[in-house]
Amino acid sequence: MRSIIAHRASLAAGGGPFALPHVTIGVFLVDQPTHHLSLGATRRSHLPLHRNEGWLLPEGADGVCEYDKPLEVVTVSVPGALLREAGGDGGAVAPVVGPLDPLLTQMALTADRFAAGGTLYAETMAHALAAHLVAVVRPQPADLVGIDDRRLRRAVEYVRAHLGEDLSMEAMAAEAAMSASHFAKSFKAATGRSPLQFVIAER
Repeated sequence: MRSIIAHRASLAAGGGPFALPHVTIGVFLVDQPTHHLSLGATRRSHLPLHRNEGWLLPEGADGVCEYDKPLEVVTVSVPGALLREAGGDGGAVAPVVGPLDPLLTQMALTADRFAAGGTLYAETMAHALAAHLVAVVRPQPADLVGIDDRRLRRAVEYVRAHLGEDLSMEAMAAEAAMSASHFAKSFKAATGRSPLQFVIAER
């Protein structure tokens, strides 16, 4: 199979076991402050999730998901064959739980409506989602010690000192004495990831 499967569901409080044959994105449409998750043999962990947060789990992942409130969720399964076509490594992705890449989140939230645009549109959007997913999970440089631009170093130091705060692109760019657009491009070129991806990884 080389097409995504998108599903929007309303589930009663409780949850239960799951087993995923493909890489799967799940986006919660409501807050779940009591959400608990165990993956494989790992211990059950309390992982509160807010609206438009969720998880990205690899092919073959299994475990138990539990929540005390009714759940509205969108899930998108992405077959390994489609990820390989997009330049990825099939179903080998590291699990992510919490805030997801913003563009990936938006694509997942609309994936169940791709088919309404016709076959060509649905295929194009499925490939776009797979390509962006590959870009999001591609291994990034482990650290930023190789940054030559002192302005970008100042921005990195600022981010690390204020991780618990509501960081903005404008504030990071101001630390680097750059416009927001120039900062975003320069940061991506120097580190291989966007400022937002860096902030999420650091948190």
